[in-house]
Amino acid sequence: MATDTPAAPVARYPFPRWQALVLGLDFFILGRHRSFAAEGTRALRALPIQPQIAGLEHLPARGPLLLVINHYERPGLWTFWSTFLVSHAIRQRRGRHAEVHWLITAETRGTRYGPLPVPGALMRWVIGRVARGYGFITLPIAPQETAARAAALRSVLRALRSDDERAHIVGLSPEGTASPVLREALPGTGELLLLAARTGAAIVPVGITERSEHNWALTATFGAPLDLTPPPDVTRAGRDQWARAVVMQSIARLLPQDMRGCYRDARSQPG
Repeated sequence: MATDTPAAPVARYPFPRWQALVLGLDFFILGRHRSFAAEGTRALRALPIQPQIAGLEHLPARGPLLLVINHYERPGLWTFWSTFLVSHAIRQRRGRHAEVHWLITAETRGTRYGPLPVPGALMRWVIGRVARGYGFITLPIAPQETAARAAALRSVLRALRSDDERAHIVGLSPEGTASPVLREALPGTGELLLLAARTGAAIVPVGITERSEHNWALTATFGAPLDLTPPPDVTRAGRDQWARAVVMQSIARLLPQDMRGCYRDARSQPG
């Protein structure tokens, strides 16, 4: 994408209204499916400052792939811009039919439309329709929904084992909560990552930031695939924590020091 060097971050990333209207018609009235990667490419091209992609050479050209990204968000820049950019990058590397199947939460809490609170049931319905339209995998956030959560995780592993090149790319954020800086990965995500590694999928970290050599452009930096083979001294009980630490430290190395949060001691990735 074209290089710009803005002097300050874009205050607000606006989603094109015409695109939002088309989405509403397709998802909530006609029930159609859409390409999230193509959607992202269109939306990104409309931005006044073009985002940047770095480290794309680290992505395997084919085969199952699990992308782990930081859940970057700030006022004026919703997290979906990060997933748009990553999905667009995958298309650049693997062709126009490549799609990332993002693992997302099945609901949000405390959502407001202006001064009005949005009922949780309505948000679940909206997220469900969007997920079906884009081919996302939804993960319930309530711990007591064990069967539905287990089904979502099986869907992730099934996608990674698929022979269909359009199905075997999955993306997720181990943090589970959006933030401008890294937060600790959620317990249990390490076990999922270890299971994913056993499918033969390449586990690739991605750092999302607006502060890089491209100045204030929104940037996705891809790191080298990770080796998630636990060392012999890691007990079975400690594998989840070990895998979480390895993955989050790998993401941290792709970010500026002041965005690394509780992983600030991670060394920068060699150039």
